[in-house]
Amino acid sequence: STQSTGFSCFPPVKPLSFVHSFLSELSLLMDWTPNQESLKQLIELLGNAKYSDITIQKRIQEQLTSFGQFIDFNNYLLFIFANTQYDDYVRTVSGLILKNNIKNNFPNFNPYVQNYIKRGVLGCLSDPILDVRHTAGTIITTIFTASNLKDWPGLIEALIQAMESPVLEVVDGALSALNKMCEDAPQKFYDDAFPGVLDILIPKLFVFFSSPTPKLREYALGCLNQFITTDNMPLAMSKRLETYLQGVFTLTQDPTPEIRKRVCRAFVGLIEKKVELLVPHIRNIIQFMLHCTKDDDESVALEACEFWSVVYYYKDDLRSFLPELFPVLLNGMAYSAIDILLMGEEEAEDYNKPDLQKDIKPRFHHQKS
Repeated sequence: STQSTGFSCFPPVKPLSFVHSFLSELSLLMDWTPNQESLKQLIELLGNAKYSDITIQKRIQEQLTSFGQFIDFNNYLLFIFANTQYDDYVRTVSGLILKNNIKNNFPNFNPYVQNYIKRGVLGCLSDPILDVRHTAGTIITTIFTASNLKDWPGLIEALIQAMESPVLEVVDGALSALNKMCEDAPQKFYDDAFPGVLDILIPKLFVFFSSPTPKLREYALGCLNQFITTDNMPLAMSKRLETYLQGVFTLTQDPTPEIRKRVCRAFVGLIEKKVELLVPHIRNIIQFMLHCTKDDDESVALEACEFWSVVYYYKDDLRSFLPELFPVLLNGMAYSAIDILLMGEEEAEDYNKPDLQKDIKPRFHHQKS
């Protein structure tokens, strides 16, 4: 038997029959509901995206491109994405397509479509499905990056309210979204029209340093790290640096590798931006970073190596650690047997050739948050 791939002609969406009447179009978008037959067709089409056949994928893409001309197509995508009764795969695909449409063309969306998406996507931050929550955070960040706080009244208030929820999924969704927003557009939080946003937000993020949930600790530190490393540190952050530093110290013994990585980034950011703050603590910090450079988790060790490229401010304090530091760094430079096996044949056999300048030029590791 042949399984249907659902490529029947997608009927015109009901509201679009009024597309030539501007007043009717606005009225329908203000009180929008999906046409059920059109909705069914689109859900079936999105479900077929799981097939790897090139011909099917091409036809799906052609139909999606054609549907993109309809004024409320993105409403349909948001409606499917936000609805828990639909298949998780279909919802995720719908969210990713919506995210790409927003990234490519959001300023040109009809204002009523923009508002429909803004209202609906906030509710997805509390979804029981992790991928849906994180995709919602990405959609929010994409809109936020392309606009300003004044263009989305109530956004920060909604996220702060969600952070205070007793439901873990709600808090996770809000902090995940904030983490992405701080990574991609920290400067957007300095909006002159909303001068007190960070004064409210930053103290609430400090609270999560002691959260029993590792992901929440990770997100909170990731958000705050962005305000340390930005070119113009906001006043709301600079006047709370001591609190931030004490919070970072409490996380130095965290058992979660991703959090230890972010602690390393915090110390690197402070040395680059507020070196004087670390003077009373520098020997303890050097000892911690040395320990991280030997971490069993390679990603933590790699992150810690960044520290040694900026710690020259403290060469007198560093000097006594050099006998222990050099062997650790040299050991990290040596290829293991597995590394050699994974090398290409040409790489493995050029040991007797002189290194080129590009082969030995220092290269430092940088990552977000």
